[in-house]
Amino acid sequence: MLSETASLKILVLPAGAINGPRIILNGLTGRIELYDINNDLVGSWDPSSLDIINPTNGSRVFLDPTTFGVPSIRFDPPNSPGIGDYDTGIIFANYRVTDETPFLSIFAPNVPGETAARITLYGANSAAPDVPHITFSPNDGGGVGGFVELIQTGNFDTDLVITGPAGSRLSYPRGLVTGKSFVATANSVGYSADTDTDFAIANLPAIAGRTTRFYFASRYAINAAGAWALELKVNGTKIGEVGYIDAPAAQDGFIHGWVDWEAPTTQATDDIVVTANEVSGASTLTFVGAANTPRSLKPVDMGIE
Repeated sequence: MLSETASLKILVLPAGAINGPRIILNGLTGRIELYDINNDLVGSWDPSSLDIINPTNGSRVFLDPTTFGVPSIRFDPPNSPGIGDYDTGIIFANYRVTDETPFLSIFAPNVPGETAARITLYGANSAAPDVPHITFSPNDGGGVGGFVELIQTGNFDTDLVITGPAGSRLSYPRGLVTGKSFVATANSVGYSADTDTDFAIANLPAIAGRTTRFYFASRYAINAAGAWALELKVNGTKIGEVGYIDAPAAQDGFIHGWVDWEAPTTQATDDIVVTANEVSGASTLTFVGAANTPRSLKPVDMGIE
């Protein structure tokens, strides 16, 4: 047997109230409404939305279960004197269809008819491994106006990448690669034939497409006439010269230079060395270091251009 409560189609609490604070449960529409002391609707819940409303300024927070195919939380800011009703701000979570990367998107409230700024937080992806990252877009996240990406990639720390409207990418330099500089305050051995010097860096972390600039600096002493090319090699392959010494006779001097290298692959096992290549003559070349004038080879991450 049904109770009297179970047979009700519409229930008002307090019972019979038509003014002031009250709750209306409508069993016919599946809607619950909450009113304040001024008889203004301040909250509602039905199959299509869950709303919290500020009747004084028109601001509202509501749950929309259908627009994006997943529940989203929407925010209506207060009505402004000049513009009136803004487009809503939105938060929703979903996954990227192409690779199943989960994400949470936040759209800013906006002037009606204009595109809205968007922040998207991406989680890691096990199907096609990706690292968590954040994108900031001034144009609805569609990439039409470009976007900024905060991402942790490869073996380096968090990176800031700017993608332009045409898809071009610019990554800010990260500076000196931590813990990978060669610095010596003592002299090297004397080199009298083509050989790898002690200017060497093992297991340099590198990310495909990023440019590393190797800065070389050292005093030197050469005991006779001769010419030496100082070649920078990555994993045994010459990528450029950091200096060239052409001495008509024995001499002391200072040499410095740099070479840029764009990493072809992302790995943390690149070995760097400066090779002293005797071009002519029969001399001995020594690199000179001291406490106040160290000799060095320093890798600096220059970003993506």
